[in-house]
Amino acid sequence: MSDKVRVYEIAEEAGVSIADVIAKAKNLGIIVKNSQSAVSYEDAEEITKYIMTGNSSRLEKIRVYEIAEKAEISSQDVIAIAKDLGIDLKSPQSALSYENAERIKNYISTSKSSRLVKKPKLKKITISKPIKKTEYIPIDELIAMKVNEIALETQVTPEQVMTYAKDIGYTKAKHPNTSIPIEIAKKLITYIETKTNTYKEKITSDEQQIKSLNIDSNDYKDENKLKNNENKELFSSKKIDYKFEYKNILFKGVPGTGKSKTIDKIIENNLNLQKYSENILRINIHSSSSNSDLMQGIGINSDEGAIQYKEKQGLILNFIQKATFCPLQPFALILEEIQENSLNELIGDLIYLIEDSKRTKIVLADDKEYTCEELIEKFKKDKVEINSVKIPNLVSQNNIYKTMILPDNLFIFCTSNYRDDKKVIEDNLLRRFDVIEIYPKYKKELGDDFINQIISNFLENLNESILNFCSEKGEIHPDRFMIGHSIWLKVDNKQDFERTFLKVITEFKDVKDFHFDDFKEIIKDIEFPFDIEKDYTTYQAWINNLQKNCYDFLEYK
Repeated sequence: MSDKVRVYEIAEEAGVSIADVIAKAKNLGIIVKNSQSAVSYEDAEEITKYIMTGNSSRLEKIRVYEIAEKAEISSQDVIAIAKDLGIDLKSPQSALSYENAERIKNYISTSKSSRLVKKPKLKKITISKPIKKTEYIPIDELIAMKVNEIALETQVTPEQVMTYAKDIGYTKAKHPNTSIPIEIAKKLITYIETKTNTYKEKITSDEQQIKSLNIDSNDYKDENKLKNNENKELFSSKKIDYKFEYKNILFKGVPGTGKSKTIDKIIENNLNLQKYSENILRINIHSSSSNSDLMQGIGINSDEGAIQYKEKQGLILNFIQKATFCPLQPFALILEEIQENSLNELIGDLIYLIEDSKRTKIVLADDKEYTCEELIEKFKKDKVEINSVKIPNLVSQNNIYKTMILPDNLFIFCTSNYRDDKKVIEDNLLRRFDVIEIYPKYKKELGDDFINQIISNFLENLNESILNFCSEKGEIHPDRFMIGHSIWLKVDNKQDFERTFLKVITEFKDVKDFHFDDFKEIIKDIEFPFDIEKDYTTYQAWINNLQKNCYDFLEYK
């Protein structure tokens, strides 16, 4: 007899939905993914008690000043927002329940309060002694650099760094956190700069000189020049014919359904960018991605013990400005796997502008030189209808704000897997994105791309059985448990089938968190395309049998 209780059983006992159980469990610090997730009897009792009474000894108390510090606003702002939400707080030491704290945090993150005042940002300062925790170590003193660090240094994505590493014969860079020996890292940085024709920021004493699209906050108007002779793309009159009316699309679905491939087809067939890779920016979002990487952040450097702060412009902001100066060409920004983070936090400055009605229809500039700021001023004088947001200079001697617009020729595509992705479906995103569900496909839709009809039939039957089983168990979203088709497309023999089915078993066991009895119920009536050894006792027995047939380097005696 199992000593675990499943989410759907708690829902049935408490008379609430599975979604309510999952949400309440999260409030208590108990992580469950779906209706099949199992918790201990103790946790189940605590969740049920919380659902029925609204109280739990496990609910964390959060102080006002803690919310204020994290949101970079004053405690008085937090108290004022709480009052708007009907929550009575007296002082920075006042404690809130987890649920009320989340309500306030959500209110802050969506920027609905006009009274929010960000704490002052750091000014450029000189400190006589180095600060160990934040001091920037010169490259020559490092013994290794991570892929992410090289990406920031060269202003490309981590995925591009890993590709360029292969170009120079280094194949061990397989993750954004992979460390690369410093000698190889130096060679790689030089290679990337040569390939991308970028220029690093050079800092000398009190002067910052920034080339390409990186903006200097000090002496802003003189040094933020985007010149024709430095990058002809910026003021290009070259035209690319395209026709596509959907500016923002979010493609959702289980892994392996062709979300990224769908975007690639749009880029090739509708935007005609197959020969213009420089007009495409693809970023894989992960849990450590931040607004400072993508929009703007602060870099720190050390010069003879003196700390200097500089502003670093992120990949997306650079890309937007490039699109602004090329109004006759389409640009595609692709954000992959956005369920790994919060889109509101990553590109919050853009949320207002990405609506179709808020986009700026760019007209060709004349042959004069302009900074991005000067070009926007020209649009205003020419009575071009624009919508803009102000972005503060993070490191500045003055209070000048930068103006950002979003050009009409920039298309934003996002992909998201189903699991744990509710945070990307916030209402302020739903009304700005076309949300398209991508479901598994079979040979009847894919034709020759799906090479074996029998394998296609097996996958279709498997997914139908999954849908029926999950629906009967009361799962709200049974389609989130289907299996994608991409790993099955080229399967045409017994060994390939066994290796692929191993992945399915692992997904049921470790990702979908299904009990073996449930997995057995799903597959019991499905006809297999090959005569494989089946063991309906445990996951381990089934996996052992398949691995024994697939991998001859494993020893099974």
